[in-house]
Amino acid sequence: MFRLAFCKTEEQRMWFLKYESKLFLKRLLMEHGGFNDNILGFLKRSGKNFEKALVRRDTADWENFTATIKEDVKKISEMSFYATDFEGVYSLLSMRKYFLRNGLLYIPDTELPYCAQVIFKDYLTKTLARAMSKEPDISADPRIAKLLAKVRGWQSTHGYASWKGKVEGKINIAELDSLSRQFYPPCAKVLHNGLKANSHLKHDGRMQYGLFLKGIGLTLEESIAFWRTEFTKKISSDAFQKKYMYNIRHNYGAEGKRADYVPWSCTKILNLPPPTDGQYHGCPFKTFSSERLLSLLKQYRISENDLRVVMKAKETFQYELGCLKLFEAINPNGKNAGSSPHAFFVETFNFHRQKKQTEKSKDIEDMVA
Repeated sequence: MFRLAFCKTEEQRMWFLKYESKLFLKRLLMEHGGFNDNILGFLKRSGKNFEKALVRRDTADWENFTATIKEDVKKISEMSFYATDFEGVYSLLSMRKYFLRNGLLYIPDTELPYCAQVIFKDYLTKTLARAMSKEPDISADPRIAKLLAKVRGWQSTHGYASWKGKVEGKINIAELDSLSRQFYPPCAKVLHNGLKANSHLKHDGRMQYGLFLKGIGLTLEESIAFWRTEFTKKISSDAFQKKYMYNIRHNYGAEGKRADYVPWSCTKILNLPPPTDGQYHGCPFKTFSSERLLSLLKQYRISENDLRVVMKAKETFQYELGCLKLFEAINPNGKNAGSSPHAFFVETFNFHRQKKQTEKSKDIEDMVA
């Protein structure tokens, strides 16, 4: 039933895949305590046969592996490894904690639950494709159509679409440089810095950042003024008018079919094509290397312990969790960050604004006393 309910659009499919695979992993870890024979059994039933392997610690492969995963030396020395044929497990190559040798893929036992999660997600993707082809015929029954609509309605009230937070006060475009340093989530910070460095963003970047700015409170007129100021550092005002004005107005429902577009959700951003040279869109937790992400996160001046927690989420491919942990580190006792970058900004901005007002009031009370 849930597969039928969430198979129609790409965003529905991505939302379903994300939460079903997270639930699968959580159950796996809770029921089996990490790794055991049941996980190996699941992998084998899925057509992936992993055999325990003896790994020599004195080879170039081993040195490259230990340099890549950046784990404690003692922890690495205690790892057991399992091997499987490289052919047919390409989807596992997004995982960083492995190495290849003689056509075999070697993976630490601690990573096997995540292998199972990747394989489960692949399976779900295929079943969603089958559900999508059958959904129109099944939904022809009005009773089923009504039930599916109710299920979809549940998703819309538990995701970013139900988040209605607003900035307390007014955002001034002259303050965006300062605000980007203090309150932007990593994805928006990267986009803003890329725009400032190049006086240009390519299409996906303009869409992602433009709708983010709309979400944090910029009006159509303010957005046009902001983009014109940045772009006309390299092109003429006429060129800006001809090439970019329509899309800005379109995002605000002032052109085309007059749709009022919402800021992109984390799910949407995570499923964008990866950025290439000169592109800045996407989620840094997914697209950045660990070293590059760590450098970006240090700009938030969070504690070393918080940095480790955030980076751990990156290393286990829990990208939204990583951003949520960052939000919690810079907003102690703050409200929920929602599931979109503009929610991260609004809640962070409001939290620190209220904190500053509280501190100012306390200072005044102390002076009076």
